[in-house]
Amino acid sequence: YLNLRKRMLDVPALHYYDLYAPLVSSVDLQYSVEAAERNVLTALAPLGNEYSKVTNQCFTQRWIDMYPNEGKHAGAYSNGGAYDVHPYILMNYNGKYEDMSTLAHELGHTMHSYFSNKTQPYPLASYSIFVVEVASTFNEALLIDHMLKQIKDDATRLSLLGNYLESIKGTVF
Repeated sequence: YLNLRKRMLDVPALHYYDLYAPLVSSVDLQYSVEAAERNVLTALAPLGNEYSKVTNQCFTQRWIDMYPNEGKHAGAYSNGGAYDVHPYILMNYNGKYEDMSTLAHELGHTMHSYFSNKTQPYPLASYSIFVVEVASTFNEALLIDHMLKQIKDDATRLSLLGNYLESIKGTVF
């Protein structure tokens, strides 16, 4: 990754501050909520029928507070801490690719909590902070794989891959 970054930035030596320089220019991809739902559901389909069915319930049964609203907290999170009810997602969807990716990410947390609560007794249903990010980042990987199969424009694909690499760097390190 560091060698690739050095080569793409065309610098003789890589410095710490170079880790924050953008690798590629960003593209402005817009997705309606309905398009994001379709893309996410299609991307997550390989996880099986039950996963798909419950993910669809997240959309149809209002498990997600999707839209920005006055006084609403910024960011996004999934709250699956209440053992005897389904998890809820709070986010601020603004139609960008990053919002769609955040939706997939938060659905990973939601589904993790849902299945953990469904299959484990209360004392064993919670999980460590390390495990928390496994399902969410896997959902992001499934989404970008799906989107790269749909998008044919090289500049757009490079931008998505560059942003994804940056996201992995942030999550792992």
